[in-house]
Amino acid sequence: MADQKYLQKHRNSWYVVIEAPKHLRSVLGKPRFLRSLRTDSLSQAQERKHRYVAEFKALIAEAERTKVDPGHRLMFRARELRTELERADDTPVLGPEGKPVPRSELVKVLIIDEASQIRDFDGELKADQFYAALWATTTSFAMRSIAGPESATDAPRERSFKGALSSMISCIGQDRARPFG
Repeated sequence: MADQKYLQKHRNSWYVVIEAPKHLRSVLGKPRFLRSLRTDSLSQAQERKHRYVAEFKALIAEAERTKVDPGHRLMFRARELRTELERADDTPVLGPEGKPVPRSELVKVLIIDEASQIRDFDGELKADQFYAALWATTTSFAMRSIAGPESATDAPRERSFKGALSSMISCIGQDRARPFG
């Protein structure tokens, strides 16, 4: 029998699934990781699953470190959102009001909400750290398009939370990403 570890078939499509350890579910915010492999072929699913298994296991390992070091949670959440933004495309999904919106726009709104909550509950310094963590290891076009054209030349750590948040808010709702210099 073929190796189906981490694979589940649902409606003629294969998914990679990794259950989150029970003691980390509150940190991870989910009971399992699930990703469509966009294929109905078991052999293709077996080839494609490895990338996601490695990614999910890295997130679980990072969550384990977060459990030990509560200060690490901010970095973990920033990394998770950064990954989500880099993957986001303009595929329409149902938004909060039941209307279709591009998935990338929903992720941007989620980042703004998360940064605002951090500012409200933990202060502006933590919000600045969260914003800097979003930028720390990415050079993606998606991240630069959120902050606007000046982000290509400005050091992200030097930008204040208020400036970053206002740039992100101004970018929401635009039909295309803003160019950068």
